[in-house]
Amino acid sequence: MSKNHAEDENKDETQPPVEDTPLDEASEPEAVVLEPIFDEETPEMELMDDAADEFRSQLDKVTKERDELRDQLLRARADFDNYRKRMMREHESTRTQAAKTLLADMLPVLDHLEMAVAHGDDEKGGLREGVQMTAKQLHDVLAKHGCVPIEAAGTVFNPELHEALMQSSSDEVPEGHVVQEFQRGYRLGDIVLRHARVIVSTGPEAAETPQE
Repeated sequence: MSKNHAEDENKDETQPPVEDTPLDEASEPEAVVLEPIFDEETPEMELMDDAADEFRSQLDKVTKERDELRDQLLRARADFDNYRKRMMREHESTRTQAAKTLLADMLPVLDHLEMAVAHGDDEKGGLREGVQMTAKQLHDVLAKHGCVPIEAAGTVFNPELHEALMQSSSDEVPEGHVVQEFQRGYRLGDIVLRHARVIVSTGPEAAETPQE
């Protein structure tokens, strides 16, 4: 037996035998505990929290203002609609009342006109007098409601009040003045209801030059 073989046998005898450890008795690894990065709030985090609170406060304020403005807009729209309807009713009522007053004042005129027609065969000229009286009464009614005739004959031609039908020479009426009124015009205050239809003077007729 060689020397080396003898040494190996001696080593095996001196080393203790290795015992097998059961798998279920093996030691478990220790749990790793994660420590928080920040143990307490930093000034930067406090500033961020304050900024977030301020943002929420401003958002709530803007939302409240938006809701209030929307309510005001809805109320204003409803008020305007009610105002428009009320003005339409008042306008219609005013127009009806004005027409009622005018027509009530014209009914007697119609009565006199019918009476003049009924007595038109009288020998005393009742028709002429009746019609004259009716015309005067009608003018009075119109004047009562502010409707008056437009002056025309002999006045300076005014295109805002007069409508020129033609021109004619005249020795009595200066050039640019109304020679004759063809149809009477009327105005209501400053409003022209109907222009007076007139003939305008061109002045004296030019004398013909004798031929030599």
